[in-house]
Amino acid sequence: KDPVTLGKTNFGLIGVRMAKTIGVHDGGGTIRNSEGAVNEPQVHERPACWVDYSGPITPQAIEGITLMDHPTNPGHPTVFHVRDDGWMGAALTFAGPRTIAPDQSLALRYGLWVHAGLPTPSDIEKQYAAFCQIGAP
Repeated sequence: KDPVTLGKTNFGLIGVRMAKTIGVHDGGGTIRNSEGAVNEPQVHERPACWVDYSGPITPQAIEGITLMDHPTNPGHPTVFHVRDDGWMGAALTFAGPRTIAPDQSLALRYGLWVHAGLPTPSDIEKQYAAFCQIGAP
């Protein structure tokens, strides 16, 4: 058996494409992370425990998704690749390639919280804390 190398990229193994109406550019949405940064210039390619993308799904309703990086993941907190056009993803190999030896495995844990409304950072932190307590499968 040969080792497997995951090449360096700012994309990762999990990503979310938001509805166009939720995007910062097209719909007036907002990207926030656990470090208090807001929108692509501050959040893109920066490490965080979580990133939340929220915005209007209709003129009367705001909804969103929080993507959470588990503290047991390699390189936690991970770098997130986000774009104001509606993209967010965890970039596992942003810093460089990752090689997995034949006798090793790579287990990753990410959480998605799909929510109505615009949660406060405190609301997201509560969800993140609960996610961190979930035992390994």
